[in-house]
Amino acid sequence: MLNIFLLIRQFKPDIIHSHTSKAGAISRIAAISLNFFSRKKILIVHTFHGNVLEGYFSTIKSFVFLMIERFLAKFSDRIIAISESQRQDLNKVYQIGTPEKIEVIKLGFDLNRFVQCDESKGLFRKKHDLNEKTILIGIVGRLVPIKNHKMFLDAGKQLIGNNHDRNLRFVLIGDGEDRQYLERYTHDIGLTNYVIFCGWESDMPMVYADIDILALTSLNEGTPVSIVEAMAASVPVISTDVGGIKDLLGEEIPNRIENQGFKICERGVLCPKDDPESFTDALYDMLTSEAWKDEGRLDRARDYVLIHYSMERLLSDVESLYEKLMEPKKNSG
Repeated sequence: MLNIFLLIRQFKPDIIHSHTSKAGAISRIAAISLNFFSRKKILIVHTFHGNVLEGYFSTIKSFVFLMIERFLAKFSDRIIAISESQRQDLNKVYQIGTPEKIEVIKLGFDLNRFVQCDESKGLFRKKHDLNEKTILIGIVGRLVPIKNHKMFLDAGKQLIGNNHDRNLRFVLIGDGEDRQYLERYTHDIGLTNYVIFCGWESDMPMVYADIDILALTSLNEGTPVSIVEAMAASVPVISTDVGGIKDLLGEEIPNRIENQGFKICERGVLCPKDDPESFTDALYDMLTSEAWKDEGRLDRARDYVLIHYSMERLLSDVESLYEKLMEPKKNSG
């Protein structure tokens, strides 16, 4: 932290904008300390991409981190949530920051390469010796407990057990501390021939060009990049209902199935977290329903992320925030 403190003192910035929990805490403490000793006030902004307040640590550790975040929020000029759902959680659930201090700025990406991913169609299947008739259900992310890949595999086991006539494969893109455990678990439940552990893949448009469904089974999320990328690539999405994902996938539409455990939304499917049965039912519905072959729905999902999650929009929003925060300084100077 001393190095950060010295760097801030050297460059004398007007605004410190931090991201992620550890880096955010260190940089904000350094800025707060410098403000205490300096006549020039540095404005402090922090973006919550997700949070470590649920599902990562023990109850006691989570409480300690919550107290730290509440303390740091008192000295922050703005707290940025990346979705409206996250803003509600920060304010009402975790009581971090006052409502007027929390602002929503959605993520932004260069999505053109995902929109144009059809140019790579067939390459991922060829790389893994899969034919074009194989149905690929993919999940993208770190292989760590919070991502709950075990539920993905449990749903896969149930789906294959009820659909012997379908040529299904489950693709895990990513790596992490849970990989060996997940590989053993895959073997133990008899899924070795149906699951592909790909590790990290640098050419993600190639992946999205060939997978038929993008899944996410997390216990906690902010706004998952994989869902935004999949929507830009016109890939159907199924996810657990955590964090800001409901904002991405839109409002629930009228049910076609009575008493179903999942929600069919405007731009994807939401399931309860840690519920393999509902996830399996939703996957089966996506595989068998003609509604998921409706290109109009996929087009609307693609257009939504292109409008709301573009790099240009993100830069414009951040620039507007900085100008608004600096206005009092300009007027007083």
